Amino acid sequence: MWPLFRATFALGIAFVVSIAGFGSTNATSYGAGLNQLRVDVGGRIRAFWLQVPATYQKGAPHPLLIAVPGCQPIEAALMHEEFGPVHQNGIIVVLEGCLNVGPDAQAEPGRSDDVVYTQAVVNKVMAEISIDRTRIFCTGHSRGGRFCSRLASELSSTIAAIAPFSGLRFPVPNNATRAIPIVSFHATADSTNPFWGNGAYYWKTSVLSAIRSWANFNGCADRQTQKVGDRLLVHRHFNCRDDAEVTLYVFQGGSHAHWFGAGSPEENPSAAMWQWLLDHPKRMVPLSDSEMFWSPLQIDSPESPGFQAYRIMVAGAMALMLSVMTFVIIVRRHVAHNRCPEPVEGECLYNSNLHFQLEQQELFTDSAI
Repeated sequence: MWPLFRATFALGIAFVVSIAGFGSTNATSYGAGLNQLRVDVGGRIRAFWLQVPATYQKGAPHPLLIAVPGCQPIEAALMHEEFGPVHQNGIIVVLEGCLNVGPDAQAEPGRSDDVVYTQAVVNKVMAEISIDRTRIFCTGHSRGGRFCSRLASELSSTIAAIAPFSGLRFPVPNNATRAIPIVSFHATADSTNPFWGNGAYYWKTSVLSAIRSWANFNGCADRQTQKVGDRLLVHRHFNCRDDAEVTLYVFQGGSHAHWFGAGSPEENPSAAMWQWLLDHPKRMVPLSDSEMFWSPLQIDSPESPGFQAYRIMVAGAMALMLSVMTFVIIVRRHVAHNRCPEPVEGECLYNSNLHFQLEQQELFTDSAI
């Protein structure tokens, strides 16, 4: 009996381990560089681009930059090239262009739900690549910047900070559940999204008004203006709730597309933007004693320690259940065999229902009727 039990138990363990992936982590099948991928969003297949750095290491959490283009198709295909410093240690996701955002950084009726699309993309990436969930950022140009402003409101539990170029808005209403760090870039001679407001139907308030509204929302107590170079000003709102600073880079002159392809480092601040974002991760809320006990089991992605612990627990529970079931079956058959070592048809038929048949035999023998 015991050799059979041990063999069955070992096979059960092997089966459970193969299903649960005990001791393994998901490995990305995407090579370094740009990968075009697709995701199912409510039955609709949508595309996005994934830039994986050559330095990617499985199991080591990497920051994620969500890059949102404007409405020109070529922007989506080339936008990843504008963020060279991110390639060193970050993952870049470039979404489809012309996403749903209207006045006050709200959704426009009758268009797709691109917040759901963004979350689906993030979920897919986190399922296959190790992502630092405290460093998921959004940047975008023009309409893309306005969409990042919308994500700061609608996905504040996911987005750590945003960095709009020529597109910062303050959502009304603002549904963010926490203070959101903001760094924005705008040229004063922008004729598409005018620095001083009074533009298209979606662009009525000024950039400074949006900055002040975010600073008030984040509870910033102090502000400072610094001149950097001949034509660049940096406005900072600091001493904010949860260190959620609000910073604005203002180029005096320039154009709507000034920040992309500019020559000097101070005019093309992708390195400064990336470092600023890395310095402003999502602030984690302190855990209670009970939450501290369960915190190792927080499931962020299939490569997170919490997910690994969860898989180990599931594998252990399934293995224990298989071993108990196997033991019970073997003991029942052993007891039944002792009671009826040589089954005779009509008296003691040996099958999976043995005990029930034995009880029937005892109740309905000729002597008992």
